[in-house]
Amino acid sequence: MKRVVFLASLGWACTLPAADFREFSWGEPIAAIQGAEAAWPVFATDSLLEYDTEYAGRPMSLLYRFAGGRLDGGSYHFEPFHQCGGKATVPARRYACEKRQVSTAFLDLVRRLSRQYGRPADDALNALCFRDAASIERYVGSRDDFARSAMCVWQGPITTVTLNASHALGGTDDRYHPYAELQLVFSGVPTAVAAGTDADSGRQGL
Repeated sequence: MKRVVFLASLGWACTLPAADFREFSWGEPIAAIQGAEAAWPVFATDSLLEYDTEYAGRPMSLLYRFAGGRLDGGSYHFEPFHQCGGKATVPARRYACEKRQVSTAFLDLVRRLSRQYGRPADDALNALCFRDAASIERYVGSRDDFARSAMCVWQGPITTVTLNASHALGGTDDRYHPYAELQLVFSGVPTAVAAGTDADSGRQGL
């Protein structure tokens, strides 16, 4: 069931799903999520569950994060290493492919998320949200500063959504090469704060 929540001051005026992350609410116990997911986790601890999945038509890693055994965050991670040839491809050529895929995925997700949650605030934090793919690729692919990233943030009363495209150095046997990745992170507010947000409907988040 969906409901319409008008939050014009936050830029969230749209139809929002009742769940906070995927089919779950913040505070769900880890056992409930393990029981609901069809696949076995790739990795599991008392604070993290990782699965292989698809999101927006792309292969991604799915992570659930827990505090005290209760869900308090989740994320999708897109690393197009294999989609760009993996080890069989020359590193420079693979990195160029990764930059293109990450920049295209970034802008595609900006459009998708903006249709759902409204346009992000027009400020410095979201300065790159609506640039063209070439601008994002140049920014994310800069070798001058590996701390740089393109970021877009949607802030709601229950959930914050952060889309981040970045690059880093990775490798094995002391041979490092740049790679590009994208992260879509959902984080919840503390339970005590969330409990008082909307007594009638329960929540106003994702």
